[in-house]
Amino acid sequence: NSIVYNCIIISNSCNSVGYGGVFVGGGGGCGGVLYNCRILNNSTITSGGGACNGECYNCIIANNAARYGGGSFAGRLYNCTIIDNYAYNAGGGSFGGNIYNSIIYYNNAPYNANYEISTYDSCGYVCTTPLPSGAGNTTNEPGIVSLLNPCLFPESLCINAGIYQDWMLEATDIAGNSRVIGASVDIGAHENGGAASQTGTITGTLIAPTNVARGYSLKIFAEIYGNIQGCIWTYGDGIRYTNTFLVEHCMYMDGDNYILLSISNMSDTIIRTAIVHTVDNGFHYVKEDGADGDAGTNWASAKQAIQAAVDISLIGGHILVS
Repeated sequence: NSIVYNCIIISNSCNSVGYGGVFVGGGGGCGGVLYNCRILNNSTITSGGGACNGECYNCIIANNAARYGGGSFAGRLYNCTIIDNYAYNAGGGSFGGNIYNSIIYYNNAPYNANYEISTYDSCGYVCTTPLPSGAGNTTNEPGIVSLLNPCLFPESLCINAGIYQDWMLEATDIAGNSRVIGASVDIGAHENGGAASQTGTITGTLIAPTNVARGYSLKIFAEIYGNIQGCIWTYGDGIRYTNTFLVEHCMYMDGDNYILLSISNMSDTIIRTAIVHTVDNGFHYVKEDGADGDAGTNWASAKQAIQAAVDISLIGGHILVS
């Protein structure tokens, strides 16, 4: 039941912790109160990969894993950003608890990818999907800069969308800024400071495959760091996307598809590019009397083993088996 400030709790694991045969969980932490902490890459085989049964204020809970509640289990979360967590059963972001002014998005689980909330829990002014019951909740995408840098783009609908609580009076957000800057508190761990704060060095990386099958709807991520004013994605077919770290785009043009990402703030602009080669023939063939040494691009040259075709298949390709 300790109190922790401004720490990074990273890469811990918990296989079984309990008393009297009761597993408690909490890969990153169990119980206690955390302020302005980053809880990253933790895991447990039970409940609460990042945090379990504790209170978190202005925390980022990301890339954790558990059976129930990949990010948090039965916690009390205030102005937290819970993203990119995974549960092997249910509640990828959060399972149970009382959650306010928080972002719960981009999590994964077989059931209830972002959250699992019972009638005994409460949820208010939360950005997540699907829409939970409670005042101020929204399903709008949060408008974060990237998974590893989840501050808010200036046009994010999470800005000034939270509800003020007494603990915020002299509090700071996870970056050390005043917890309330605008008309109201922002949803999530970061408070947007306006144009004056959008300066300094920025960096970014595009994460894209080299080859895909024609017509495949390809998701491409960007890792963006720094105080960002905005970004623009431009594809070779002329289509543009703005202020998002994740783009899903249909790759329907044969040949080399050029992708340009411009990232900027008040003092810096950087350009990142990628080339994705699209091939029209995304089919490979497998039959019982085939040969794995053959090309596998038609029935006459079919592979014998499915794995042999998988090994040479493009992202978005198809394997036909006879």
